[in-house]
Parts: sequence; C-alpha cells; structure tokens
Amino acid sequence: MSDWSSYAAGKVKQQRENQGLRDARALQEESILALYAPKRWEELRGLLMQMCTEFNAEPNMRNTLAYDNSDPNALKIENIVTRINSRVTFDPERHEIKVNSPGSSLGDGTYYRIAVISGQRETYFSDGNRSIEAHEIARKTLDSLLGI
Repeated sequence: MSDWSSYAAGKVKQQRENQGLRDARALQEESILALYAPKRWEELRGLLMQMCTEFNAEPNMRNTLAYDNSDPNALKIENIVTRINSRVTFDPERHEIKVNSPGSSLGDGTYYRIAVISGQRETYFSDGNRSIEAHEIARKTLDSLLGI
C-alpha cells in the first residue's frame, strides 16, 4: 500500500461515515416532521379561525370574514363585503403551507415550510429566509384579505 492509497482510503471512509450521519439525521428530521408538522398546521389553522371570529366581534364588522374548514388540510377564508377570498393549504408530504393571495391564480401564493430546529425535536415555520411565527403568517394573510 502506498501513502496515496492509505490517504485516499481514509478520505473515502470519512465521506461514507459523513454520508451515513447525514442520512440518519435526514431520517430523524423526517420522523419529527411527520409527527409535529400536522400539529403546527393545526396551530396556524386554529389561529386563523380565532382571528376571524375576533374580527367579526368588533363593532360593525359582524360576519365580514367567513371561513370554510371542511377540508382538514385547507382553510378558505372569504371577505364577505368584497367577495375576495384566500385559501390556506397544508401539504402533509412536503410539510409546507401555501397561502393563496386574494385575487391570485391557484399557482401563485406564498409558501411557508415547517422545518426542524437543528439538533432538537422542535419545529418552526420558515418563509425560506427566516423563522416566522404562526401569528405573523395569520396577520399577513388576514391583512391582505382585508386590503390593509
């Protein structure tokens, strides 16, 4: 065996070990997401429904916002006054939430990914650039629907 072959074999061994660790980490994250992503979706969905109810309780705002929660992976919210609606959907396989902006086509929208905090069993919402809280997603969604 030469110096080079020993060196190359060591590098290949290290690469394989590193890949094994990455694969194990990916499997662990996938199992965490399978367990916790639906709970995060329910958190956001419940918050949106609560905020609609609270808004409708404000003076002169009765029945302004209506929602359809018949699909467990979607929430359709309509501004009854303007007849504009938004659809918020959860993709359980991709751990992704899509918010269709009012008046946009079905392909357009804002995407939020549910991700795992590195080295932990906790999840968070991400807009692709940063962590974002459920209440911020809900506020942006309803502000857009109300045109404010």
